[in-house]
Amino acid sequence: SDKAVESLINLLKDANYYDRSKLAEVLGKIGSDKALESLINLLKDANQYVRRVAVGSLSKVSSEKAVEPLIEALKDPDYDVQSKAKAAEALGKIGSDKAVQPLIEAFQDPNLRRQASEALIKIGNVMASELISNTLIARLKDPNIKLRNEAAEALVKIGSKKAVESLILDLKDPTDHVRRQAAESLVTIVSDKAIESLILTLEDSNVYTSIFAAKALDKIAKVTCNLPTLAQQLPHLLTLIPTESSQQALSVITVIQARCKYYNYNIAQTPLPPENNPNPTTGNTFIFNDKVGQVVAGNLTVQRDNIATQNNQKTAPES
Repeated sequence: SDKAVESLINLLKDANYYDRSKLAEVLGKIGSDKALESLINLLKDANQYVRRVAVGSLSKVSSEKAVEPLIEALKDPDYDVQSKAKAAEALGKIGSDKAVQPLIEAFQDPNLRRQASEALIKIGNVMASELISNTLIARLKDPNIKLRNEAAEALVKIGSKKAVESLILDLKDPTDHVRRQAAESLVTIVSDKAIESLILTLEDSNVYTSIFAAKALDKIAKVTCNLPTLAQQLPHLLTLIPTESSQQALSVITVIQARCKYYNYNIAQTPLPPENNPNPTTGNTFIFNDKVGQVVAGNLTVQRDNIATQNNQKTAPES
């Protein structure tokens, strides 16, 4: 409670570094103005561990009053990397535009790049996002899978179009591992623009690249609103069934069917509202039993082998 703050502040005067760090934690939980002042003072503590705990507590308080002291901590040469990283995280949580330029400067330090970029993403500054985007795109080729995935997730938050364009180009790279990494990153970055390139990548000579391409298409199929674009690819997907890419092709076909509800019996048997047209016509038709290759993206008439059949008729069937 606020009543305890004065007593806690008094305890700080004669406490050892361990007790000072514990008191900093408690003051952070209380979060009152008086507690905030004490935490800011602890940023100048002689012990780096106490300073680090004070920074972490200030991130919980999330007050504008802490912005300037945290910026100073971020620039302070006496602060260790961990403490500076926590200062960057705290500034991201507070979300002040004042922190943008110091965070951009911190971004240049490889040891602080991740924390600085995450903080800038939270603040949402356009100039900073452009800077981060270019760096993160380069990181999509990092041999470390964790760093690649983190970069892809960060690019999603930024909404970077450059990232998708770069990855689509990488899908055509002559090096196996570059293509595989691009396909793997596109699993995280859902993009309709990547559909055609990913479909072609299903036939990649590297089986892992093909698998990641299928995973990316599965994810796109589950969330995209652009079903005609995906439906247009069904005839080509069927041609892959006799090939080594059959499992990946089947995976994508299955997800597309589920999204389009090709197997929904109630939809298939429910007549559409009557129209003035005296000659009833057939509505949306999905036929996958005839050996015909046809896709009409609009009303989504799709015809090909061995998938499913659905008819939405204008008049009710006789039986």
